[in-house]
Amino acid sequence: MGYSFVTLANDSHSQSSSSIPGSSVQSTHSAGENTSTVNTVVASKIYGGFPISNASTSEDGLSLTVGINASRIIQGETIRVSASIGNTLSATNDVPVANAYPFQGVMMAMSPGCGGTGACLVPAMAVVLSGNFTLQEIEASRTAGFNYSSWQVTVDHVIFQPDSDQANITGFGIPYGTNITRGPYEITTNFTTAGSWNFTQMLEQAQPSIDLGIPLLGASPCDCSPPFAPFVPSVYTIAVADEWGAAVVLHVVVDPQVAYGQSQIDESNPSNGLELALEIHPSADGNLTMTATDVNTFDSFNKISKGDDWRYPPGIPGSASSSGFNPFGGCDATTPPGLAVFQGHFDLSNITSAKALALVEPRVYMCTTTNAPPKLTYYTFYPNSAEYADYIGGAFYANYTASVSISIGGFWTGNFAFRAFTPGVYTVLAGDEWGDVTMLYFAVSDNGTISAGSGLEPTT
Repeated sequence: MGYSFVTLANDSHSQSSSSIPGSSVQSTHSAGENTSTVNTVVASKIYGGFPISNASTSEDGLSLTVGINASRIIQGETIRVSASIGNTLSATNDVPVANAYPFQGVMMAMSPGCGGTGACLVPAMAVVLSGNFTLQEIEASRTAGFNYSSWQVTVDHVIFQPDSDQANITGFGIPYGTNITRGPYEITTNFTTAGSWNFTQMLEQAQPSIDLGIPLLGASPCDCSPPFAPFVPSVYTIAVADEWGAAVVLHVVVDPQVAYGQSQIDESNPSNGLELALEIHPSADGNLTMTATDVNTFDSFNKISKGDDWRYPPGIPGSASSSGFNPFGGCDATTPPGLAVFQGHFDLSNITSAKALALVEPRVYMCTTTNAPPKLTYYTFYPNSAEYADYIGGAFYANYTASVSISIGGFWTGNFAFRAFTPGVYTVLAGDEWGDVTMLYFAVSDNGTISAGSGLEPTT
């Protein structure tokens, strides 16, 4: 075969504990007489649900760049990882192979020849781990690798063009039998994964003598991707290292799936045309975001008189523990929809007897007519939209969105103390001033994981 590998030992693997990632480290790796100092860039925090990348440059003048399509995904989605090695020098860079990998993982094919048409360069390794790991922890735990010896072809040098990821490969090996040079190739690759890799299990099952169970990334048409455990709500670590000692570590947060519920158009007033929606979006850090929204289902402007048909009290303005459909309490003006959270499993037959939790810190002050919300006459909703205009006494007042949203990880008690959600089932009720209601539930497990949906059962 035309692969270019460095033979690795096949030892056991021990799992490392997780911790908060660092911002950067200086690490020195040695392999025989080859020693290089590498400035390794490590992601220091979770950014948000957008693509991120980092780079690490060795003293050989090569830069390893690694990117992921998103740093926050929802359970069931995949992560796409891209990696490239480029020359940072403005001159041709003839680099000997080094075998100075900071850690062992699954090898990454990074040249077009890996498709079976020529020499294949495999100068990097990757890991996808469940947990929040630093580079030092990965180096300590990922010391064992797969035995790729049956595929080995010797590569002596990789010759990079100036300021480029294009390189020629020079070496000696099957099937050529003599020193050869191939390229230039773009030294880059990518892979997609839907879960983490269990190296202990893969190493135990691999049989290198018959090329069974030996994973390889990027070598189409070879189907050699490693088996994976599907992503669940948690933090994951993706790390890539090259044979010149550079390494990049990135982190991904996997959030639970979003729960969504909606009411039908109010049967008592079908001409109203509003549809109430409730959405719960749990996150892996123990918080969740709840949003209630009224949407105009008409293709035209929709004039609706102000209503007062709340199925649950919207809260008493100015009270120290306003506990109704206005989660913000105090003198804050209520929006057309509202929401409330209840500890326990309730339905529409008994929800009015339950007491809503205080979702913001209780405040004690008096409301006056000066800062009280003005008396509204009617709303005009824009077509197919949650946007509306307030009208007071027939005069336009302001534009708003018929939506209320709050992100929380617990509730406030009567003695002004915050308490995180304890294990159990909670009920979320959304309603609007015209009598529409919809209901969802979320459950907190013993380890703090939050799941949400419409069919969660009460705990016993």
